[in-house]
Amino acid sequence: MCNTSNNKALIYRAWGPSTELFWQDISIAKPKSNQVLVKVTAVSINPVDWKILAGQQRYVCSFGRRGYRVFGSDFCATIVAIGNKVDQALLGKRICGMVNPLSRGSFCNYLLVAKNQLCFVPDHVSTHKAAALPAAGLTVARAVASQKKLMQKRCRCIVWGAGGGVGHLLVQMLVAQGQQVIAVASESKHAWLYGLGVSTCYDYKNQIPIELVQSILQVQPSQEHMANILFDCQGGTLIDFLACNKKAIRLLVSKGLISYLPISVENKLIAKTLLKSFYFGLLGLRLNLVLAAPSVKLLRQCIEWLANSMVVPCLDSVWKQAQAIEAITYAKSHHAKGKIIVDFGDDDS
Repeated sequence: MCNTSNNKALIYRAWGPSTELFWQDISIAKPKSNQVLVKVTAVSINPVDWKILAGQQRYVCSFGRRGYRVFGSDFCATIVAIGNKVDQALLGKRICGMVNPLSRGSFCNYLLVAKNQLCFVPDHVSTHKAAALPAAGLTVARAVASQKKLMQKRCRCIVWGAGGGVGHLLVQMLVAQGQQVIAVASESKHAWLYGLGVSTCYDYKNQIPIELVQSILQVQPSQEHMANILFDCQGGTLIDFLACNKKAIRLLVSKGLISYLPISVENKLIAKTLLKSFYFGLLGLRLNLVLAAPSVKLLRQCIEWLANSMVVPCLDSVWKQAQAIEAITYAKSHHAKGKIIVDFGDDDS
């Protein structure tokens, strides 16, 4: 039997820094007929989590009648109780997932999950890697799918922020598809990224962003007539600059840039980005906004990639549950190489 009376959650009652976070016991209902109750074994930290904490999404989410919010979105868990319309054989199965961070949180001992949202973790996949996958993997899946037609032929893909949680998974997926991948990341991560299969690395600290992209495009591609795609994994680094610089857009297009994908931009930039997509298009540059959002269909695809070692999350560090706030503070420093995990219990990873 599981002791759901001990359902500690990492909550906050006001927008702000990680000092607003604290642990508190919260109630958890019994699963409804088409739900399962899961015991969380590990979670991972994503930029969207601390951006919501900071109040950057306050116009689309609130503290509600409860007066608090639970932190986090990714999780890996074990099914410990089921509703009366759920197969008894599912008890003890491991799942992973992403809650909608605008309405729920994952940093708690127990969660309720709908039967049709279950994404099972294969036995040979570790709990930590499964917890690291959901938000970042879903973002990669959406980004690659948006460029599917263009990437039917070999492309030159520039991944800005290649050393982060989304970036390093995107690098692996693009390499697996046979694309030429150019990474932009801090110099300390270059050796690791070369090991993942990138053809060239650049340090974003050495040049103004737009000048760095121009210099990359000036280098001859590995094949003639290759389309150039820029994946911006740092929340739209170039959006503001390009939006007010028609000359810069035309210059990038003249050098072969076809598509620009700002990934996981802040809510306050979404409307601006969507409005600018038409403007960019008139100048010959496709703009595709990519946002992380729960999707059980896409997550099952991501788990298949992981099971087949096509995409494997790199774990920067693993922290204990009691160290969660410290881990979040570290994540906000942007020094992590890959994903940061918080372990909620015994794990064989």
